[in-house]
Amino acid sequence: MINEITHSHLEIEVRLARARAVVDAATVTPEAGATAAMDLVRRHLESLRSEVESHALYEEMKLFPALARILGSSPPEVTRLIAEHGELSGMLDALDEAVADGDAHLVSARLHSFAAAFDRHSEDEANILDTTANLMDPGGPAA
Repeated sequence: MINEITHSHLEIEVRLARARAVVDAATVTPEAGATAAMDLVRRHLESLRSEVESHALYEEMKLFPALARILGSSPPEVTRLIAEHGELSGMLDALDEAVADGDAHLVSARLHSFAAAFDRHSEDEANILDTTANLMDPGGPAA
């Protein structure tokens, strides 16, 4: 289960990097190529959204219930993480709107904000998983 989460985080990071590269290029694309650049940005953001949604669904359907079983109840941090999934989804919606408007600079700013929020979210998840691992095996590798 942890391997799936780790792989998904890495996949999101790869998709974020690709989207950033395309968005950064779109900010310097002459007007004549702006539509094509935004189409490419749109495709990268669709790929990113797909992975983020799959990641959130996996956590909410598999990981978080497993944590609750292991710990005897759901840690309060899980409620916050689920709320963050909604916030990340909203940020992706805002990105879609900026792409629809054709504003590469706004897309870039929103994408960087999304990346920072996802990094914080990933760090919070890692902390919860490390804490759980320590509770299960106090002398184990996560300690």
